[in-house]
Amino acid sequence: MPNKIPSAASGLLMAALAGFLTGAQEPLINARDAFFSASDMVAIQKKAAAKKSAKTVPVRRSEPARQEGGKSAGPKPELASAPPLREAESYFQKVSLTAENLPPMGLRYSLLKRMPQGLAEVSTETEFHAGDSIRLSVMGNRRGYLYVIARGSSGVWSPLFPHPESSQLSNEIVPGRLYQIPGGEGEYFTFDEQPGEERLFVLFSARPVDDLEELISTVSGKRAPAPDRPARPAPTMSASNRYNDEWVDRLRAQVQSRDLVFTKVDKNTAAAPAPVGAGPEAAVYVVNASTAGSPAGAGRVVAELTLRHR
Repeated sequence: MPNKIPSAASGLLMAALAGFLTGAQEPLINARDAFFSASDMVAIQKKAAAKKSAKTVPVRRSEPARQEGGKSAGPKPELASAPPLREAESYFQKVSLTAENLPPMGLRYSLLKRMPQGLAEVSTETEFHAGDSIRLSVMGNRRGYLYVIARGSSGVWSPLFPHPESSQLSNEIVPGRLYQIPGGEGEYFTFDEQPGEERLFVLFSARPVDDLEELISTVSGKRAPAPDRPARPAPTMSASNRYNDEWVDRLRAQVQSRDLVFTKVDKNTAAAPAPVGAGPEAAVYVVNASTAGSPAGAGRVVAELTLRHR
């Protein structure tokens, strides 16, 4: 697998990803492909009869050789297949993390539902019922800082990762590693009898985010140590009421929505088994197209989930 991205290829990636957003042409690459590697730019413009949905991942199938005018035509050039999800961490460790090799900054997230046979990935659009227990599974493709916050019934947002009561202070994550939230033994989000919707906001950043660092220290009274975080006193609890919808809207606005490309994988489009439990992959990939080939210390990705229970 080649490991260099010439500037032209990086531009091709952005144009291909932008195809999802503009709808002007079928994209050369989707968010799942880009999540794993921006360097595999051996792609062609497909001319399918039916336009594929931007929310799905095409199942990879090798094309048999055909006879055209007496000449053998081999399979069309395609993006290299992504590594097995269970081996994602070792894959990213083998990739030389330089500005030329980095994939566009991206997140993979899914919901894990507790079943009699164990955890299984389910669609993020699943409607849950009283007694259902779930976890959020998140994977980043670069080293960075992960924040997950939830909206309470009062309209105030509070941190889930890193959780203020957790012994895990650092929210710096390793590329390719799966993080489950909550991550404690036997811990889950369990829906009660009260129907409604819960909102989760996920932000993955190359650098610590001051507003979210402040939220964590506001609730817990402690700040996660990191070499690039300046020492500052923890704010008081009286400031906690400012973490509302307007504050989250400002965080969202700091990332250009046109740069974010989403690809949803479900049971009908999955090309790989889920990394946790049994069954096919069911996840959402989101990449920031503007970070293709950018330095490791730049970029953000945001995603939002609505958990519905009846």
